Amino acid sequence: MKIAHVNLAKGWGGGEIQTLTLVQTLRRTAPEIQSVLVVRKDGEFAERLAGTDIPFVAVSSFFGGHFSPLLRDCDFCHAHDGRAPYWCLIQKWIRGNDYLLTRRVPNALKRGMFSRLAYGNAKFLVALTRRIAQTFPPNSAEKQRIIPSSWLNAAIDANAVERIRAQFPGEFLVAHPASLTPVKNHAATLAAAGILQEKCPQIRFLILGKGPLEAALKEQARDLKNVVWLGHKDDICNYIQAADIVILPSLVEGLGSSLLEAYHRGKPVIGGNADGIPEVVSEATGFLHEPQDAAALAGHIERLYRDRALYETLHLGAVKAAEKYSPQKNAESYLELYKKI
Repeated sequence: MKIAHVNLAKGWGGGEIQTLTLVQTLRRTAPEIQSVLVVRKDGEFAERLAGTDIPFVAVSSFFGGHFSPLLRDCDFCHAHDGRAPYWCLIQKWIRGNDYLLTRRVPNALKRGMFSRLAYGNAKFLVALTRRIAQTFPPNSAEKQRIIPSSWLNAAIDANAVERIRAQFPGEFLVAHPASLTPVKNHAATLAAAGILQEKCPQIRFLILGKGPLEAALKEQARDLKNVVWLGHKDDICNYIQAADIVILPSLVEGLGSSLLEAYHRGKPVIGGNADGIPEVVSEATGFLHEPQDAAALAGHIERLYRDRALYETLHLGAVKAAEKYSPQKNAESYLELYKKI
């Protein structure tokens, strides 16, 4: 079986990491599956694949790459980002390949004819959460499936973790791993930091990510001594391992893969009560708060800082929750659909 995995995002985010994780897991656990990636020519995905042994086709438009020798004997395609279904639809018209698509965001679908055709012709419509599935066309229930993301199958560098902790001796580390964009709601994180700065000086906020709001957010936080800007980290797992808790106060969030990574590392979480986050965060693993309520976010952080027994209970809950989101389970769920196609 040969599959073309299509991800045409320009940048590098959770969806791209999940795409690559699935391909790598299939290579490791299902050798009968051959995978070829179709990525954007000027995108970061193509840059990261260069020099690896993963076959890929780099395209500059929806109409590119369809006659690549690497795709000649593909059985079907898997669309992994918002642009990919359109490429897959054209591939179906040209080469006759069926496809399924994975939708990762809770935004409303576009109403144009091309969008209706792309979703209408897919064999399966996969959503990460029930909230995302609500965006699918109303007459598509029979081909909808829910398959959540997985945590990363990345090894921890114990020395790196020790070095990170050594930078903040004796401090309670709160990690917010997310791109610096409006929907990730760093404003709430900074407001919570302001509330806790004098009250709990041992609490330190680690901001992990890059994005267009970087300058504005740093200006907003200029008087906060408990906030550290660490930028984008390829070894994000080491930082989550080093942290005590992970927060994700997003205004919009399909699922929140950093929450799954936190579970894999046994970390309690605090998430915004928005979109798919409530399907991931439970009272067994952490807390929810209204995204605009920075005081509630600060209160949850303080409670976990002060109540060690509660922290340990949620730690055990996170470890148990991680079992549901392993890369192996994710790959097995997709394999069932692949075989049906």
